[in-house]
Amino acid sequence: MGGWPHVSSSFGSFDLAGFPKAGVSWYRSNWLYKVPDSSSDKPFPTGNNHIAYIVQQWESPPPPPPPSPSESILFAVGCDGSTNQMVKFTGEGKRAGKIINHNGLCADATCTGNSSCETVPFVACSATIPGQLFVHTNTTGPGQLFYGPNQESCLDLWGGSGPNVGKYTCNGGPNQLWTVLNGTIASGASTDGTYCMSDVHTSNGGGMVRTINAYTDAPAIRLLLNGRDLGTV
Repeated sequence: MGGWPHVSSSFGSFDLAGFPKAGVSWYRSNWLYKVPDSSSDKPFPTGNNHIAYIVQQWESPPPPPPPSPSESILFAVGCDGSTNQMVKFTGEGKRAGKIINHNGLCADATCTGNSSCETVPFVACSATIPGQLFVHTNTTGPGQLFYGPNQESCLDLWGGSGPNVGKYTCNGGPNQLWTVLNGTIASGASTDGTYCMSDVHTSNGGGMVRTINAYTDAPAIRLLLNGRDLGTV
């Protein structure tokens, strides 16, 4: 290894295999695509084409600080048997029950308005809060999880794939079907290939924080994660 002549460098626009580095997209977005085609120093025309290139840092982010058990909300993510997915339903038959996470906290669908709320937090369990009572319509298969004493609202998996689980007007749609199975609550008919209820800690956004850079010649760019809008810059 090594010896003379040893030609290698971390600089430059291309790696040793000839693939363009992230810097190439930076130059393209900040120079090539912004230069008019009529400019004499532009190597080739780009017409009405645009560039948008996402760059994620190589280094793994540091682990988040341990969250408080009381700072969590109800989510639904791919079933993996993790501790966060140990969410159980205490109701049987048509009897109302609570949705309790592994920390012993209860999902509470109390929010402003009777028809919908985007998130359902886990809070201390109470026998006097109607928002912590749910009724499962089918004890042997997929069914709706009605909320509250009037049962006019149901737990809904936003977009069919989450991760948000909220309270929404009952409509009998597939987003509102849940199966209680082996200590988990899963969307649809079984936990195979579907989404399981989980708690996610709001103190760290539900996971590690990563730095994402986007190179584009456009005036604004919108970032989506599994269909979820993370914002526009």
